[in-house]
Amino acid sequence: MEVSPVISAPKERVKVEYGFWMFVATTFYSSFIPGWLYEKVVLAQPQGFIKSILLKFLGLILKGLGLGHPDKGGGLIGTAVAAINIIIVGEIWGYGYVFPLCAAVITFILGWPACHFAAKEIYAKYGQRTKHDGKSTRCDYNLLSIDEYHAMMLIWGMDRLVMMWLGFNSREDILFELLLDFILFRYWDTKKPKWVKRIESRFSSAFGVMIDDTLIAMQIIIIICFAWGIAYYII
Repeated sequence: MEVSPVISAPKERVKVEYGFWMFVATTFYSSFIPGWLYEKVVLAQPQGFIKSILLKFLGLILKGLGLGHPDKGGGLIGTAVAAINIIIVGEIWGYGYVFPLCAAVITFILGWPACHFAAKEIYAKYGQRTKHDGKSTRCDYNLLSIDEYHAMMLIWGMDRLVMMWLGFNSREDILFELLLDFILFRYWDTKKPKWVKRIESRFSSAFGVMIDDTLIAMQIIIIICFAWGIAYYII
């Protein structure tokens, strides 16, 4: 009788090499921050009444955000880092569309090989893991957050292009739309549309890691452009 092979972590685990591809794939190592905080700050502290309460409170916040594990919260972190980059660059050079669109293109080109090589390193340390949707993976780890960074930049760049064309350039419009882009992307990235899932299922590789967020970004761009067009004619 033929027995199906069981996929498991390698017996000899090696240390993760924090090289260039890991730096890119984890959005400048930011995806490691939540797990590090939870392990080093929450779990490693000595017990004490006041300290225990504060640490438990911090632990609940981290767990509530999905950040209570070294392989959790990467999507949120990647999106947040993109939003912070947008604000920093926007405050210095202005909220244009050139920077985010260039960043989106560059991160997609680099993100594809980065996710491929980084996933191998992460598998060597953590083994096969279960994603937030309950499916096992050896490629689409939560630590890989460059796909969310890429998608957020793509959404904002196209959104800003439409806003500038329609004349929505006030600071209030810009900050409101950035917040809206962030919320919409986090929602759709968590609750992926069925058509995105069908396409993603065809690519069990690094390309699939990047393309699903690109497709979600395109859907959000269409929705936002339609909404801005309605707002333009109403106002």
